[in-house]
Amino acid sequence: MLDLDTGKLKTYDNNHGTWTYFLDNNCTHPFPNNKLYFVGDHIIYKGLEKEIDEKLARHNIGIYSLDTETMNIDEPILLFPEVIYTLNKSPNESYYISQFDFINDGKNIIFSGTYEKHRGIFIYDIDTKEIINVVFSSNISSYTLSNDKTKILYCINGNHGNKSMYLAHIDKNTLVSKKCLYNEVQLNLSSWWSPDDTFFLVNEKEYSSSPEIDGCRFDKIRKFNIAE
Repeated sequence: MLDLDTGKLKTYDNNHGTWTYFLDNNCTHPFPNNKLYFVGDHIIYKGLEKEIDEKLARHNIGIYSLDTETMNIDEPILLFPEVIYTLNKSPNESYYISQFDFINDGKNIIFSGTYEKHRGIFIYDIDTKEIINVVFSSNISSYTLSNDKTKILYCINGNHGNKSMYLAHIDKNTLVSKKCLYNEVQLNLSSWWSPDDTFFLVNEKEYSSSPEIDGCRFDKIRKFNIAE
């Protein structure tokens, strides 16, 4: 990490295992605290004296935070059960987080991914450490939160490239007032919220099936008022 004030590089150095991680645009806690939150997999190897196909790795997947002052990684705020896989396999089929956000004034975390081999969107209660599956689907894609983090748009991928899009309101640990906006349409859907959350836009991107113009994309922007 580069300190822009001093121009010096800060590094995290720990010889106990290795890390795989990713950051996204929403990895910052809602309260100022010099913390950088990220999805990490702390990997500890065992059986290194054996043949490559027999080597094992212990995976500790969760949401960790890095103290940007001390460059220490804190105890994870969300930690999945440890799983052991051979080096040629990934734990993603059991546990995986593709996207996460803090909601309810930092009391909960909403995330999409896989938990105990079930895919969907989940809400995690930081105090009780309970994980609730609020959208169950083996074909869930990413979600988009409103700026006030009280509403959510999400898509479910169906058969033959069909997509369905839903709008829901977040009420503590549940999603309420679910509304289907698109039902199994042949469109590539993406969405954006207005700054004041009074409306959102959906890009209805359609791919031509005509051989003469194969691969061309047709964009149509549709506006939804939140009162609808």
